[in-house]
Amino acid sequence: MKRTLSGIMLTLLLIGMLTLAFNIQPVKAEPKTWTVDDDGPADFSKIQDAINAANPGDTVIVSEGIYAEGQINVNKSLTTLTSGTVTVDGLTEGHVFYITANNVTINGFTVKNSKLEWPYSGIYLYYVQNSNVTGNTIINNYGGIGLDRSYGNHITGNKVANSKWIGIRLVDDSDRNYITENNITNNMIGMVLCWSSRNTLSDNHLISNKHNLGVVGRALSHFVHDIDTSNTVNGKQVYYLLNKSGFVIEPSTFPDAGYLALVNSTNIVARNLTLANNGAGVLLAYTTNSTIEEIKAINNSIGISLISSDGNNIVKNNLTSNDVGIYLFSSSTNMIYHNNFINNTGQVYSEASINVWDDGYPSGGNYWSDYADVDLYSGPYQNETGSDGIWDHPYVIDENNQDRYPLMNPCGAPTPPVVINATVDIHPQALNLISRGKWFTAYIELPEGYNVADINVSSMMLNDTIPAELRPLAIGDYDEDGIPDLMVKFDRAEVISYIIANVNMTKLFEERFMTITLTITGYLYDDTLFQGSDTIRIMKPPPRRGGVRDACSNNPHFFLNPPSDVLLIISYFLTLKHRIYYPQI
Repeated sequence: MKRTLSGIMLTLLLIGMLTLAFNIQPVKAEPKTWTVDDDGPADFSKIQDAINAANPGDTVIVSEGIYAEGQINVNKSLTTLTSGTVTVDGLTEGHVFYITANNVTINGFTVKNSKLEWPYSGIYLYYVQNSNVTGNTIINNYGGIGLDRSYGNHITGNKVANSKWIGIRLVDDSDRNYITENNITNNMIGMVLCWSSRNTLSDNHLISNKHNLGVVGRALSHFVHDIDTSNTVNGKQVYYLLNKSGFVIEPSTFPDAGYLALVNSTNIVARNLTLANNGAGVLLAYTTNSTIEEIKAINNSIGISLISSDGNNIVKNNLTSNDVGIYLFSSSTNMIYHNNFINNTGQVYSEASINVWDDGYPSGGNYWSDYADVDLYSGPYQNETGSDGIWDHPYVIDENNQDRYPLMNPCGAPTPPVVINATVDIHPQALNLISRGKWFTAYIELPEGYNVADINVSSMMLNDTIPAELRPLAIGDYDEDGIPDLMVKFDRAEVISYIIANVNMTKLFEERFMTITLTITGYLYDDTLFQGSDTIRIMKPPPRRGGVRDACSNNPHFFLNPPSDVLLIISYFLTLKHRIYYPQI
Protein backbone atom coordinates (compact mmCIF):
# COMPACT_ATOMS: atom_id res chain seq x y z
CA MET A 1 0.00 0.00 0.00
CA LYS A 2 2.82 2.40 0.85
CA ARG A 3 4.57 1.49 -2.39
CA THR A 4 1.43 2.22 -4.42
CA LEU A 5 0.91 5.56 -2.67
CA SER A 6 4.52 6.57 -3.28
CA GLY A 7 4.17 5.72 -6.98
CA ILE A 8 1.03 7.81 -7.29
CA MET A 9 2.68 10.76 -5.57
CA LEU A 10 5.74 10.50 -7.84
CA THR A 11 3.53 10.44 -10.92
CA LEU A 12 1.62 13.49 -9.76
CA LEU A 13 4.87 15.31 -9.03
CA LEU A 14 6.22 14.60 -12.53
CA ILE A 15 2.96 15.73 -14.13
CA GLY A 16 3.08 18.97 -12.15
CA MET A 17 6.66 19.64 -13.17
CA LEU A 18 5.89 19.01 -16.85
CA THR A 19 2.84 21.25 -16.71
CA LEU A 20 4.91 24.02 -15.16
CA ALA A 21 7.57 23.59 -17.81
CA PHE A 22 5.08 23.86 -20.67
CA ASN A 23 3.52 26.99 -19.18
CA ILE A 24 6.77 28.93 -19.10
CA GLN A 25 6.54 31.75 -21.70
CA PRO A 26 9.73 33.08 -23.36
CA VAL A 27 10.57 36.68 -22.62
CA LYS A 28 10.07 38.72 -25.82
CA ALA A 29 12.91 41.17 -26.56
CA GLU A 30 11.86 44.79 -26.85
CA PRO A 31 12.71 46.50 -30.19
CA LYS A 32 16.10 48.12 -29.99
CA THR A 33 17.59 51.18 -31.67
CA TRP A 34 21.10 50.83 -33.10
CA THR A 35 23.26 53.78 -34.05
CA VAL A 36 25.78 54.11 -36.86
CA ASP A 37 28.37 56.86 -37.28
CA ASP A 38 31.35 56.68 -39.59
CA ASP A 39 33.48 59.06 -37.52
CA GLY A 40 31.96 59.32 -34.04
CA PRO A 41 30.77 57.33 -31.03
CA ALA A 42 28.02 54.87 -32.00
CA ASP A 43 27.21 51.19 -31.91
CA PHE A 44 28.73 50.67 -35.33
CA SER A 45 30.64 52.58 -37.99
CA LYS A 46 29.07 50.66 -40.88
CA ILE A 47 25.42 50.30 -41.81
CA GLN A 48 25.77 46.67 -42.80
CA ASP A 49 27.25 45.76 -39.40
CA ALA A 50 24.28 47.33 -37.63
CA ILE A 51 21.83 45.45 -39.85
CA ASN A 52 23.64 42.18 -39.20
CA ALA A 53 23.45 42.72 -35.42
CA ALA A 54 19.84 43.89 -35.34
CA ASN A 55 16.78 41.76 -34.73
CA PRO A 56 13.54 42.02 -36.72
CA GLY A 57 11.60 45.07 -35.59
CA ASP A 58 14.70 47.05 -34.57
CA THR A 59 15.57 50.53 -35.77
CA VAL A 60 18.90 51.59 -37.25
CA ILE A 61 19.71 55.31 -37.14
CA VAL A 62 22.58 56.44 -39.34
CA SER A 63 24.39 59.68 -38.54
CA GLU A 64 25.57 62.22 -41.10
CA GLY A 65 28.39 61.05 -43.32
CA ILE A 66 29.39 59.18 -46.46
CA TYR A 67 29.13 55.40 -46.21
CA ALA A 68 30.94 53.74 -49.09
CA GLU A 69 30.07 50.13 -48.32
CA GLY A 70 29.15 48.57 -51.64
CA GLN A 71 25.90 46.55 -51.57
CA ILE A 72 23.98 46.70 -48.29
CA ASN A 73 21.74 43.67 -47.72
CA VAL A 74 18.55 44.19 -45.73
CA ASN A 75 17.27 40.69 -44.98
CA LYS A 76 15.15 41.34 -41.89
CA SER A 77 12.29 43.66 -40.95
CA LEU A 78 13.98 46.90 -39.91
CA THR A 79 13.42 50.62 -39.90
CA THR A 80 16.49 52.40 -41.24
CA LEU A 81 16.53 56.16 -40.72
CA THR A 82 19.00 59.01 -41.05
CA SER A 83 20.18 61.76 -38.76
CA GLY A 84 21.55 64.53 -40.97
CA THR A 85 22.70 64.15 -44.55
CA VAL A 86 23.67 60.55 -45.19
CA THR A 87 25.11 59.38 -48.50
CA VAL A 88 25.39 55.67 -49.25
CA ASP A 89 27.81 54.81 -52.05
CA GLY A 90 27.40 51.43 -53.69
CA LEU A 91 30.86 51.60 -55.28
CA THR A 92 29.29 50.15 -58.48
CA GLU A 93 29.43 46.67 -56.89
CA GLY A 94 25.73 45.68 -57.00
CA HIS A 95 22.50 47.17 -55.68
CA VAL A 96 23.11 49.88 -53.09
CA PHE A 97 20.23 48.71 -50.84
CA TYR A 98 19.11 45.14 -51.60
CA ILE A 99 15.91 44.41 -49.66
CA THR A 100 14.64 40.83 -49.33
CA ALA A 101 12.56 41.09 -46.14
CA ASN A 102 9.04 42.38 -45.52
CA ASN A 103 8.18 45.42 -43.41
CA VAL A 104 11.35 47.36 -44.12
CA THR A 105 11.62 51.15 -44.07
CA ILE A 106 14.38 53.05 -45.88
CA ASN A 107 14.03 56.77 -45.23
CA GLY A 108 16.09 59.88 -45.87
CA PHE A 109 19.19 58.55 -47.62
CA THR A 110 21.11 59.78 -50.63
CA VAL A 111 21.76 56.61 -52.60
CA LYS A 112 24.21 56.47 -55.49
CA ASN A 113 26.52 54.35 -57.64
CA SER A 114 24.90 50.96 -58.12
CA LYS A 115 26.54 48.58 -60.51
CA LEU A 116 26.02 49.97 -64.00
CA GLU A 117 24.26 47.04 -65.60
CA TRP A 118 20.91 45.26 -65.48
CA PRO A 119 19.17 44.75 -63.03
CA TYR A 120 21.10 46.73 -60.43
CA SER A 121 19.45 49.67 -58.71
CA GLY A 122 19.89 52.20 -55.96
CA ILE A 123 17.14 50.49 -53.91
CA TYR A 124 15.87 47.08 -55.03
CA LEU A 125 12.98 45.16 -53.46
CA TYR A 126 12.85 41.45 -54.30
CA TYR A 127 9.80 39.43 -53.17
CA VAL A 128 9.03 42.11 -50.59
CA GLN A 129 5.72 43.16 -49.00
CA ASN A 130 4.52 46.11 -46.92
CA SER A 131 7.75 48.10 -47.02
CA ASN A 132 8.33 51.84 -47.26
CA VAL A 133 10.88 53.65 -49.39
CA THR A 134 10.36 57.31 -48.54
CA GLY A 135 12.13 60.63 -48.77
CA ASN A 136 15.30 59.38 -50.44
CA THR A 137 17.45 60.98 -53.13
CA ILE A 138 18.53 58.30 -55.56
CA ILE A 139 21.04 59.47 -58.16
CA ASN A 140 23.57 58.16 -60.65
CA ASN A 141 22.56 54.51 -60.53
CA TYR A 142 21.80 52.09 -63.31
CA GLY A 143 18.22 51.87 -62.07
CA GLY A 144 16.72 54.10 -59.38
CA ILE A 145 14.12 52.07 -57.45
CA GLY A 146 13.23 48.56 -58.56
CA LEU A 147 10.38 46.32 -57.37
CA ASP A 148 10.46 42.70 -58.50
CA ARG A 149 7.56 40.45 -57.48
CA SER A 150 6.87 42.85 -54.62
CA TYR A 151 3.43 43.61 -53.21
CA GLY A 152 1.74 46.34 -51.19
CA ASN A 153 4.73 48.65 -50.78
CA HIS A 154 4.80 52.44 -50.51
CA ILE A 155 7.29 54.38 -52.67
CA THR A 156 6.75 57.96 -51.62
CA GLY A 157 8.45 61.35 -51.78
CA ASN A 158 11.67 60.24 -53.44
CA LYS A 159 13.83 62.14 -55.90
CA VAL A 160 15.14 59.81 -58.58
CA ALA A 161 17.57 61.28 -61.11
CA ASN A 162 20.26 60.50 -63.64
CA SER A 163 19.66 56.76 -63.86
CA LYS A 164 21.30 55.10 -66.81
CA TRP A 165 18.17 53.01 -67.26
CA ILE A 166 14.81 53.31 -65.41
CA GLY A 167 14.03 55.70 -62.56
CA ILE A 168 11.26 53.58 -60.95
CA ARG A 169 10.27 50.18 -62.29
CA LEU A 170 7.73 47.58 -61.18
CA VAL A 171 8.15 44.20 -62.85
CA ASP A 172 6.77 40.65 -62.80
CA ASP A 173 3.66 40.72 -60.65
CA SER A 174 4.60 43.67 -58.52
CA ASP A 175 1.00 44.42 -57.63
CA ARG A 176 -0.99 46.82 -55.45
CA ASN A 177 1.90 49.13 -54.70
CA TYR A 178 1.50 52.85 -54.01
CA ILE A 179 3.80 55.12 -55.98
CA THR A 180 3.20 58.67 -54.83
CA GLU A 181 4.77 62.14 -54.76
CA ASN A 182 8.03 61.20 -56.47
CA ASN A 183 10.07 63.51 -58.69
CA ILE A 184 11.72 61.54 -61.48
CA THR A 185 14.12 63.49 -63.69
CA ASN A 186 16.81 63.00 -66.30
CA ASN A 187 16.68 59.23 -66.46
CA MET A 188 16.77 57.17 -69.61
CA ILE A 189 13.23 56.03 -68.77
CA GLY A 190 11.24 57.69 -65.99
CA MET A 191 8.83 55.00 -64.75
CA VAL A 192 7.70 51.63 -66.11
CA LEU A 193 4.97 49.30 -64.92
CA CYS A 194 5.75 45.93 -66.47
CA TRP A 195 3.67 42.76 -66.20
CA SER A 196 2.15 44.07 -62.97
CA SER A 197 -1.36 44.95 -61.82
CA ARG A 198 -3.50 47.30 -59.73
CA ASN A 199 -0.84 49.76 -58.73
CA THR A 200 -1.78 53.27 -57.65
CA LEU A 201 0.10 56.28 -59.00
CA SER A 202 -0.55 59.82 -57.80
CA ASP A 203 1.32 63.13 -57.72
CA ASN A 204 4.38 61.82 -59.49
CA HIS A 205 6.21 64.28 -61.72
CA LEU A 206 8.35 62.94 -64.55
CA ILE A 207 10.56 65.57 -66.13
CA SER A 208 13.19 65.50 -68.88
CA ASN A 209 13.50 61.75 -69.08
CA LYS A 210 14.18 60.44 -72.57
CA HIS A 211 10.99 58.40 -72.20
CA ASN A 212 8.88 59.45 -69.23
CA LEU A 213 6.12 56.89 -68.57
CA GLY A 214 5.47 53.41 -69.90
CA VAL A 215 3.04 50.58 -69.14
CA VAL A 216 3.94 47.17 -70.56
CA GLY A 217 2.16 43.82 -70.58
CA ARG A 218 0.15 41.28 -72.53
CA ALA A 219 -2.78 40.34 -70.28
CA LEU A 220 -5.56 42.83 -69.52
CA SER A 221 -4.62 42.71 -65.83
CA HIS A 222 -1.21 44.18 -66.68
CA PHE A 223 -2.92 47.40 -67.73
CA VAL A 224 -5.38 47.73 -64.85
CA HIS A 225 -3.96 50.49 -62.67
CA ASP A 226 -5.23 53.56 -60.84
CA ILE A 227 -3.33 56.42 -62.47
CA ASP A 228 -4.91 59.84 -62.09
CA THR A 229 -4.25 63.25 -63.64
CA SER A 230 -2.21 64.44 -60.67
CA ASN A 231 0.67 62.64 -62.39
CA THR A 232 2.50 64.74 -64.98
CA VAL A 233 5.06 64.26 -67.73
CA ASN A 234 7.09 67.35 -68.57
CA GLY A 235 4.45 69.43 -66.82
CA LYS A 236 1.52 67.94 -68.76
CA GLN A 237 -1.21 65.71 -67.41
CA VAL A 238 -1.35 61.93 -67.64
CA TYR A 239 -4.70 60.62 -68.92
CA TYR A 240 -5.05 56.91 -68.16
CA LEU A 241 -8.57 55.89 -69.15
CA LEU A 242 -9.87 52.53 -67.91
CA ASN A 243 -13.25 51.04 -68.83
CA LYS A 244 -14.48 54.14 -70.70
CA SER A 245 -16.84 54.57 -73.63
CA GLY A 246 -17.96 57.42 -75.85
CA PHE A 247 -15.25 59.94 -74.92
CA VAL A 248 -13.85 62.55 -77.32
CA ILE A 249 -10.29 63.36 -76.31
CA GLU A 250 -8.98 66.59 -77.77
CA PRO A 251 -7.42 69.77 -76.39
CA SER A 252 -10.79 71.31 -75.54
CA THR A 253 -11.98 68.31 -73.50
CA PHE A 254 -8.68 66.96 -72.16
CA PRO A 255 -6.42 69.99 -71.91
CA ASP A 256 -2.68 69.83 -71.59
CA ALA A 257 -2.37 66.11 -72.30
CA GLY A 258 1.13 64.66 -72.00
CA TYR A 259 0.33 60.93 -71.96
CA LEU A 260 -2.69 58.99 -73.18
CA ALA A 261 -3.70 55.37 -72.50
CA LEU A 262 -7.03 53.76 -73.42
CA VAL A 263 -7.55 50.48 -71.56
CA ASN A 264 -10.52 48.15 -71.98
CA SER A 265 -12.42 50.97 -73.63
CA THR A 266 -14.57 51.39 -76.71
CA ASN A 267 -15.88 54.11 -79.03
CA ILE A 268 -13.21 56.62 -78.07
CA VAL A 269 -12.03 59.41 -80.39
CA ALA A 270 -8.61 60.93 -79.69
CA ARG A 271 -7.36 63.68 -81.97
CA ASN A 272 -5.21 66.79 -82.34
CA LEU A 273 -2.76 65.97 -79.54
CA THR A 274 1.01 66.15 -79.41
CA LEU A 275 2.39 63.31 -77.29
CA ALA A 276 6.13 63.06 -76.89
CA ASN A 277 8.88 61.39 -74.87
CA ASN A 278 6.96 58.48 -73.36
CA GLY A 279 6.97 54.72 -73.53
CA ALA A 280 4.09 55.06 -75.99
CA GLY A 281 2.65 58.24 -77.41
CA VAL A 282 -0.78 56.57 -77.40
CA LEU A 283 -1.44 53.19 -75.75
CA LEU A 284 -4.48 51.11 -76.71
CA ALA A 285 -4.87 47.95 -74.63
CA TYR A 286 -7.97 45.78 -75.08
CA THR A 287 -9.66 48.75 -76.77
CA THR A 288 -12.00 48.49 -79.74
CA ASN A 289 -13.91 50.59 -82.28
CA SER A 290 -11.97 53.74 -81.50
CA THR A 291 -10.33 56.38 -83.66
CA ILE A 292 -6.86 57.86 -83.25
CA GLU A 293 -6.39 60.74 -85.66
CA GLU A 294 -4.18 63.75 -86.20
CA ILE A 295 -1.90 62.82 -83.32
CA LYS A 296 1.72 63.93 -83.37
CA ALA A 297 3.70 61.17 -81.63
CA ILE A 298 7.30 62.27 -81.39
CA ASN A 299 10.41 60.82 -79.71
CA ASN A 300 8.59 58.04 -77.92
CA SER A 301 9.73 54.48 -77.55
CA ILE A 302 6.56 53.59 -79.52
CA GLY A 303 4.48 56.14 -81.38
CA ILE A 304 1.17 54.24 -81.16
CA SER A 305 0.91 50.89 -79.36
CA LEU A 306 -1.97 48.44 -79.81
CA ILE A 307 -2.24 45.42 -77.51
CA SER A 308 -5.18 43.07 -78.16
CA SER A 309 -7.06 45.98 -79.72
CA ASP A 310 -9.21 45.34 -82.79
CA GLY A 311 -11.36 47.30 -85.19
CA ASN A 312 -9.82 50.72 -84.61
CA ASN A 313 -9.07 53.51 -87.09
CA ILE A 314 -5.53 54.91 -87.01
CA VAL A 315 -5.55 57.76 -89.52
CA LYS A 316 -3.81 61.06 -90.31
CA ASN A 317 -1.20 60.74 -87.58
CA ASN A 318 2.40 61.90 -87.65
CA LEU A 319 4.71 59.28 -86.15
CA THR A 320 8.13 60.86 -86.05
CA SER A 321 11.50 59.89 -84.58
CA ASN A 322 10.17 57.11 -82.36
CA ASP A 323 12.02 53.87 -81.70
CA VAL A 324 9.01 52.13 -83.30
CA GLY A 325 6.37 54.02 -85.23
CA ILE A 326 3.48 51.64 -84.50
CA TYR A 327 3.49 48.45 -82.41
CA LEU A 328 0.81 45.79 -82.80
CA PHE A 329 0.42 42.65 -80.73
CA SER A 330 -2.59 40.42 -81.25
CA SER A 331 -4.41 43.37 -82.82
CA SER A 332 -6.26 42.90 -86.11
CA THR A 333 -8.87 44.42 -88.42
CA ASN A 334 -7.57 47.91 -87.69
CA MET A 335 -7.62 50.48 -90.50
CA ILE A 336 -4.24 52.21 -90.66
CA TYR A 337 -3.87 54.77 -93.44
CA HIS A 338 -2.93 58.37 -94.29
CA ASN A 339 -0.30 58.35 -91.53
CA ASN A 340 3.21 59.71 -91.89
CA PHE A 341 5.92 57.33 -90.70
CA ILE A 342 8.96 59.58 -90.59
CA ASN A 343 12.43 58.66 -89.36
CA ASN A 344 11.39 56.04 -86.85
CA THR A 345 14.12 53.54 -86.04
CA GLY A 346 11.62 50.81 -86.89
CA GLN A 347 8.50 51.89 -88.71
CA VAL A 348 6.29 48.95 -87.66
CA TYR A 349 6.46 45.98 -85.28
CA SER A 350 3.62 43.54 -85.89
CA GLU A 351 3.09 40.21 -84.11
CA ALA A 352 0.01 38.00 -84.44
CA SER A 353 -1.77 40.86 -86.18
CA ILE A 354 -3.38 41.32 -89.60
CA ASN A 355 -4.50 44.81 -90.51
CA VAL A 356 -5.48 47.03 -93.45
CA TRP A 357 -2.79 49.57 -94.35
CA ASP A 358 -4.47 51.67 -97.03
CA ASP A 359 -7.78 53.27 -97.95
CA GLY A 360 -7.93 51.78 -101.43
CA TYR A 361 -7.27 53.53 -104.70
CA PRO A 362 -6.90 56.41 -105.34
CA SER A 363 -7.09 57.51 -101.66
CA GLY A 364 -3.92 55.59 -100.91
CA GLY A 365 -2.09 54.34 -97.87
CA ASN A 366 0.65 55.84 -95.72
CA TYR A 367 3.82 57.83 -96.25
CA TRP A 368 6.99 55.91 -95.34
CA SER A 369 10.18 57.94 -95.08
CA ASP A 370 12.34 54.83 -95.60
CA TYR A 371 10.73 53.88 -98.91
CA ALA A 372 11.43 55.08 -102.43
CA ASP A 373 10.24 53.35 -105.57
CA VAL A 374 9.14 54.61 -108.99
CA ASP A 375 5.93 56.30 -110.07
CA LEU A 376 5.49 55.44 -113.74
CA TYR A 377 2.04 53.91 -113.52
CA SER A 378 -1.37 54.52 -111.99
CA GLY A 379 -4.66 52.75 -111.38
CA PRO A 380 -5.81 50.18 -108.81
CA TYR A 381 -3.28 47.68 -110.15
CA GLN A 382 -0.63 50.31 -110.94
CA ASN A 383 -0.51 49.14 -114.54
CA GLU A 384 -1.94 52.17 -116.33
CA THR A 385 0.41 54.65 -117.95
CA GLY A 386 0.92 57.87 -115.98
CA SER A 387 2.06 58.81 -112.51
CA ASP A 388 -0.40 59.32 -109.66
CA GLY A 389 1.64 60.23 -106.55
CA ILE A 390 1.60 56.62 -105.37
CA TRP A 391 4.65 54.38 -105.57
CA ASP A 392 4.15 51.63 -108.13
CA HIS A 393 4.91 48.76 -105.72
CA PRO A 394 3.53 47.99 -102.23
CA TYR A 395 5.32 48.70 -98.99
CA VAL A 396 5.70 45.23 -97.48
CA ILE A 397 5.58 44.97 -93.68
CA ASP A 398 5.39 41.17 -93.42
CA GLU A 399 3.70 38.29 -95.22
CA ASN A 400 0.30 39.29 -93.79
CA ASN A 401 0.56 43.06 -93.88
CA GLN A 402 1.34 45.48 -96.69
CA ASP A 403 0.50 48.99 -97.77
CA ARG A 404 -0.73 48.48 -101.35
CA TYR A 405 -0.65 52.18 -102.19
CA PRO A 406 2.27 53.85 -100.38
CA LEU A 407 2.26 57.60 -100.86
CA MET A 408 5.14 59.48 -102.41
CA ASN A 409 4.70 62.54 -100.23
CA PRO A 410 3.65 63.05 -96.62
CA CYS A 411 -0.07 63.17 -95.97
CA GLY A 412 -1.34 66.62 -95.23
CA ALA A 413 1.87 68.27 -96.36
CA PRO A 414 1.07 71.88 -97.21
CA THR A 415 0.99 72.72 -100.89
CA PRO A 416 4.13 74.69 -101.74
CA PRO A 417 3.19 78.36 -101.87
CA VAL A 418 2.78 80.05 -105.22
CA VAL A 419 5.75 82.35 -105.72
CA ILE A 420 5.46 85.24 -108.17
CA ASN A 421 8.67 85.99 -110.04
CA ALA A 422 9.02 89.75 -109.90
CA THR A 423 11.34 91.96 -111.96
CA VAL A 424 13.64 93.98 -109.71
CA ASP A 425 15.88 96.92 -110.69
CA ILE A 426 18.22 98.19 -107.98
CA HIS A 427 19.87 101.62 -107.89
CA PRO A 428 22.66 102.43 -107.65
CA GLN A 429 24.00 99.72 -109.91
CA ALA A 430 27.53 100.47 -108.65
CA LEU A 431 27.92 100.92 -104.91
CA ASN A 432 30.95 102.42 -103.19
CA LEU A 433 31.13 100.90 -99.71
CA ILE A 434 32.06 104.23 -98.12
CA SER A 435 29.36 106.21 -99.92
CA ARG A 436 27.22 108.30 -97.61
CA GLY A 437 23.90 108.46 -99.48
CA LYS A 438 20.72 107.91 -97.45
CA TRP A 439 18.78 105.49 -99.62
CA PHE A 440 19.17 102.31 -101.60
CA THR A 441 16.33 102.15 -104.16
CA ALA A 442 14.51 99.21 -105.75
CA TYR A 443 11.85 99.19 -108.46
CA ILE A 444 9.48 96.21 -108.45
CA GLU A 445 7.43 94.98 -111.43
CA LEU A 446 4.93 92.12 -111.15
CA PRO A 447 3.89 89.84 -114.03
CA GLU A 448 0.62 90.24 -115.88
CA GLY A 449 -2.42 89.64 -113.71
CA TYR A 450 -0.88 91.14 -110.57
CA ASN A 451 -0.91 94.73 -109.36
CA VAL A 452 2.02 96.35 -107.52
CA ALA A 453 -0.56 98.35 -105.54
CA ASP A 454 -1.40 95.05 -103.79
CA ILE A 455 2.12 94.68 -102.39
CA ASN A 456 2.33 94.82 -98.58
CA VAL A 457 5.41 97.01 -98.27
CA SER A 458 5.83 96.15 -94.57
CA SER A 459 6.52 92.53 -95.61
CA MET A 460 9.35 93.36 -98.02
CA MET A 461 12.91 92.32 -97.15
CA LEU A 462 16.27 92.61 -98.85
CA ASN A 463 18.09 89.27 -98.63
CA ASP A 464 15.67 88.25 -95.85
CA THR A 465 17.47 90.73 -93.59
CA ILE A 466 16.83 94.41 -94.25
CA PRO A 467 13.23 95.70 -94.18
CA ALA A 468 11.93 98.16 -96.73
CA GLU A 469 11.17 101.65 -95.51
CA LEU A 470 7.47 102.50 -95.41
CA ARG A 471 8.21 105.98 -96.72
CA PRO A 472 9.01 107.21 -99.29
CA LEU A 473 7.40 104.96 -101.89
CA ALA A 474 5.64 105.57 -105.19
CA ILE A 475 4.07 103.80 -108.15
CA GLY A 476 5.09 104.82 -111.67
CA ASP A 477 6.62 103.53 -114.90
CA TYR A 478 10.25 104.33 -114.21
CA ASP A 479 11.69 102.21 -117.01
CA GLU A 480 9.00 103.33 -119.46
CA ASP A 481 8.08 99.82 -120.53
CA GLY A 482 4.36 100.29 -120.02
CA ILE A 483 4.30 98.17 -116.83
CA PRO A 484 3.77 99.88 -113.45
CA ASP A 485 6.65 99.77 -110.96
CA LEU A 486 6.63 100.12 -107.20
CA MET A 487 9.52 102.19 -105.92
CA VAL A 488 10.73 101.32 -102.40
CA LYS A 489 13.71 102.46 -100.37
CA PHE A 490 16.12 100.65 -98.07
CA ASP A 491 18.48 102.24 -95.58
CA ARG A 492 21.82 102.53 -97.42
CA ALA A 493 23.92 102.22 -94.24
CA GLU A 494 22.18 98.96 -93.35
CA VAL A 495 22.71 97.62 -96.88
CA ILE A 496 26.42 98.48 -96.80
CA SER A 497 26.80 96.93 -93.36
CA TYR A 498 25.15 93.75 -94.60
CA ILE A 499 27.39 93.58 -97.67
CA ILE A 500 30.59 94.14 -95.68
CA ALA A 501 29.60 91.42 -93.24
CA ASN A 502 28.87 88.89 -95.98
CA VAL A 503 31.33 89.31 -98.84
CA ASN A 504 34.96 88.28 -99.06
CA MET A 505 36.56 91.62 -98.28
CA THR A 506 40.07 90.36 -98.90
CA LYS A 507 39.08 89.41 -102.43
CA LEU A 508 37.33 92.77 -102.87
CA PHE A 509 40.49 94.67 -101.85
CA GLU A 510 42.54 92.59 -104.22
CA GLU A 511 40.18 92.94 -107.21
CA ARG A 512 38.70 96.35 -106.30
CA PHE A 513 35.31 95.45 -107.88
CA MET A 514 32.91 92.56 -107.27
CA THR A 515 29.46 91.63 -108.57
CA ILE A 516 26.86 90.45 -106.04
CA THR A 517 23.23 89.39 -106.23
CA LEU A 518 20.57 90.94 -104.02
CA THR A 519 17.08 89.45 -103.65
CA ILE A 520 13.91 91.21 -102.60
CA THR A 521 10.97 89.21 -101.22
CA GLY A 522 7.56 90.17 -99.94
CA TYR A 523 3.86 89.36 -99.90
CA LEU A 524 0.76 90.72 -101.50
CA TYR A 525 -2.11 91.51 -99.18
CA ASP A 526 -3.64 88.10 -100.02
CA ASP A 527 -0.42 86.43 -98.73
CA THR A 528 0.86 85.55 -102.19
CA LEU A 529 4.65 85.50 -102.07
CA PHE A 530 6.82 87.29 -104.64
CA GLN A 531 10.55 87.50 -105.11
CA GLY A 532 13.01 88.97 -107.56
CA SER A 533 16.74 89.57 -107.82
CA ASP A 534 19.19 91.99 -109.39
CA THR A 535 22.97 92.24 -109.53
CA ILE A 536 25.06 95.25 -108.60
CA ARG A 537 28.77 96.01 -108.57
CA ILE A 538 30.49 96.96 -105.36
CA MET A 539 33.88 98.59 -105.10
CA LYS A 540 36.55 99.00 -102.49
CA PRO A 541 37.13 102.47 -101.06
CA PRO A 542 39.78 104.40 -103.01
CA PRO A 543 43.04 105.01 -101.12
CA ARG A 544 43.62 108.43 -99.57
CA ARG A 545 46.78 110.27 -98.76
CA GLY A 546 48.41 108.81 -95.68
CA GLY A 547 46.09 105.85 -95.56
CA VAL A 548 42.46 104.82 -95.65
CA ARG A 549 39.97 106.24 -93.22
CA ASP A 550 37.87 103.78 -91.26
CA ALA A 551 34.27 104.08 -92.47
CA CYS A 552 33.02 103.45 -88.93
CA SER A 553 35.06 106.13 -87.22
CA ASN A 554 33.63 109.52 -86.34
CA ASN A 555 37.17 110.87 -86.10
CA PRO A 556 38.22 112.36 -89.46
CA HIS A 557 41.87 112.13 -88.37
CA PHE A 558 41.71 108.40 -87.71
CA PHE A 559 43.58 106.68 -90.55
CA LEU A 560 44.78 103.16 -91.16
CA ASN A 561 47.37 102.10 -93.67
CA PRO A 562 47.27 98.35 -94.35
CA PRO A 563 44.21 97.05 -96.22
CA SER A 564 44.06 94.14 -93.78
CA ASP A 565 43.51 96.59 -90.93
CA VAL A 566 40.67 98.22 -92.84
CA LEU A 567 39.04 94.85 -93.33
CA LEU A 568 39.38 93.96 -89.68
CA ILE A 569 38.08 97.24 -88.28
CA ILE A 570 35.19 97.69 -90.72
CA SER A 571 33.98 94.10 -90.41
CA TYR A 572 34.31 94.04 -86.63
CA PHE A 573 32.56 97.27 -85.81
CA LEU A 574 29.77 96.98 -88.34
CA THR A 575 29.06 93.37 -87.45
CA LEU A 576 29.09 94.30 -83.77
CA LYS A 577 26.76 97.20 -84.41
CA HIS A 578 24.12 95.28 -86.33
CA ARG A 579 24.54 91.84 -84.72
CA ILE A 580 23.92 90.01 -87.97
CA TYR A 581 25.60 87.18 -89.77
CA TYR A 582 24.70 85.57 -93.04
CA PRO A 583 26.63 83.21 -95.33
CA GLN A 584 28.67 84.85 -98.03
CA ILE A 585 26.68 86.18 -100.91
